Amino acid sequence: GLFLELRQNHSGCLAAPELLDPVLDSTHQIEVEADCYSQRCRVVEATHQSQQDAKLNATMRSLALATACSIPLQFITGLWGMNFTTEYGYRPELEWEYGYTMFWCLVPVGMLLGFLFFTFSSSLGVRHKSKTRRS
Repeated sequence: GLFLELRQNHSGCLAAPELLDPVLDSTHQIEVEADCYSQRCRVVEATHQSQQDAKLNATMRSLALATACSIPLQFITGLWGMNFTTEYGYRPELEWEYGYTMFWCLVPVGMLLGFLFFTFSSSLGVRHKSKTRRS
């Protein structure tokens, strides 16, 4: 940089240019090492960022899985929690003897369906991405 330019332009300005040459060499070496360390820092920063992104993706995937499993249950709970009477509409399952038991039997089925849907759809997405990378 600047010191190399100084070395090239010191024609006769200094009484002893041979004394300046070791200083310029050392300064140039320090400049090269500083660039090297700067590049290493950028690599470390990029590696750290990619690890943080991977952690965030894992967290988002687990939250999406929990959401996919709970949405069918929220739908069933919301539908059956409306407490219709014969005045506004007839819901025979609300008056069944085993309606409550049927609800709790549907809960694990709904969770399983949500889990299977999420697993199936995410595995299709992974396959699709890997096929596009190969082509």
